[in-house]
Amino acid sequence: MFSTLSFVGYSIYEIVSIPLYLRIIFVLLTNKEFSSPFFRFLSVIGILEIGHYVIDVVYFRLPIFGPTSSWFGTSPSAFYNVGTFLIFFFNYPIYVLHIAIALNRFSSVWVPVRQKAFWRRACKPVIAFAFVVSFAFSAHRLITVVQLVPLDKADPSKGSIPIITAYKLYFIDTNLLTASFNTFVFLSTSLINGFTLYKIVQMKRAGMLKNEAQKVELNLFVISIWMTMSMIILIIFQLSLFMLRSGLLDNVLDVGQLNYFLFMQQPLVEIIGTESHPWVLLIMCSALRAKALPFLAQFKRWRNSGVVTVTNANHGKVITRSGPPIITICNSNIGITAQQAARSWQQQQSWSRTTTTRRF
Repeated sequence: MFSTLSFVGYSIYEIVSIPLYLRIIFVLLTNKEFSSPFFRFLSVIGILEIGHYVIDVVYFRLPIFGPTSSWFGTSPSAFYNVGTFLIFFFNYPIYVLHIAIALNRFSSVWVPVRQKAFWRRACKPVIAFAFVVSFAFSAHRLITVVQLVPLDKADPSKGSIPIITAYKLYFIDTNLLTASFNTFVFLSTSLINGFTLYKIVQMKRAGMLKNEAQKVELNLFVISIWMTMSMIILIIFQLSLFMLRSGLLDNVLDVGQLNYFLFMQQPLVEIIGTESHPWVLLIMCSALRAKALPFLAQFKRWRNSGVVTVTNANHGKVITRSGPPIITICNSNIGITAQQAARSWQQQQSWSRTTTTRRF
């Protein structure tokens, strides 16, 4: 179904990314440090994306369950309908929660005093609303008529895939509906993030982004920006499917080859739109990185365990070793004792482990 090279490369990426994402979701759900609505939205998005990934693998990639297997035969049944319903049902809440995350970041910089109490009350209703919207947009998939068509009409050996033949909801094309919904989410979140960025620039000019709390605030905003921008590839993919299946490209391109090309690009769409999220979270959130990958923090502490205090520019002695730092005082006139230096180092280490993510 996919070329050997791309299949192997994508499989290796998934072997790393999916367990990593599961680990991040577990940390978000089990640590009170990440109990804020922002991280609750991220954990729900993660669960939905993992669910979408599992269904997608079962229905479209594994040969034993794939659309070219004997499970479908010549007339696909409800087996395929349920699968496509679940895929779309897992997708739509993600888009709604993208808007919620953007609004959460917007309120955190414009009304920081009120935003915490508001989002504590609104968190569960927003998540419930996302699932209601998802069911309304995807329920028609349960009664959709499908048929098998070749991936490439000129080369039947490439197999075939199910193509929806009655894919309209209230006389609206399903692919166009999905692309339109994604476009609405993209434009809305882009506008909200634009106002958030404007406020952050104002805060930076006023010198308000120098403390640790504001740095965390900026990093969380970058997460929101990435999740918004990654939707561009989803919109392009859905619009391409709409033009392909509606016949708009029949006189322009070889429909069979384009169909095959889009089908082959689905892993790339998922890498950019879904499976990049755990890496962005780890890069931009140091507290989450420390909890999800504690061995990295241990390695960093071990590497820095030979911290040395040089007591005098002319007579200071540098000592390095593994374990706690060695502090050598070579000149008593500098006004600091070894005990004071050790206490200062311990305070710095304690401060570096302090996080401020809970208030967001």
